Amino acid sequence: MISENEINISEKFTLKSEADFEKLFRTYFAELAVYAFRFTEDSENAEEIVQDIFFNIWSKRENLQINISIKSYLYQTVKNSCLNFIKHKKVEDKYKTHFIQQIQYDEINETDLESENLLAEKIQTAIDKMPPARKKVFLMSKIDNLKYKEIAETLGISIKTVENHIGTALKFLREELTDFLPFLIFFLF
Repeated sequence: MISENEINISEKFTLKSEADFEKLFRTYFAELAVYAFRFTEDSENAEEIVQDIFFNIWSKRENLQINISIKSYLYQTVKNSCLNFIKHKKVEDKYKTHFIQQIQYDEINETDLESENLLAEKIQTAIDKMPPARKKVFLMSKIDNLKYKEIAETLGISIKTVENHIGTALKFLREELTDFLPFLIFFLF
């Protein structure tokens, strides 16, 4: 069994054989996993972190220089690895949150675009149902942004006639597009 008196791995305890490594692993794995769990709050990640540490120790065993007790070294390495894991997890969570928000934003925009296209189609269908004179006056007002007086002068009709056409056209659109009334108000004004 490894004791606290084994201060330097390179002097007191060597990992030249699998038996030495297995002894180190069996002695400390469980308590290190419990220690890692305190940081990660996830037993699977805690065990994976400790396994990675032991794997790195085994991989670097010939060049490994430890100037403190093996137990202190293992606990410090676990702590550092856990803190790196937490930092990485926060970045990952932040990215996931941003990614989810972007997807939701794109879905909303796509839905808005579909709604706008559907509304535009419905408005165009309703406008096409209007009598030609009313349709012309309405389009000159809403599409060409002409004032009632300009429309009256262009068409050679009275301003009152233009007002009547616009009023009748808006009433007609409200009736035709009752399901889209909030959007229609925004679209037209």
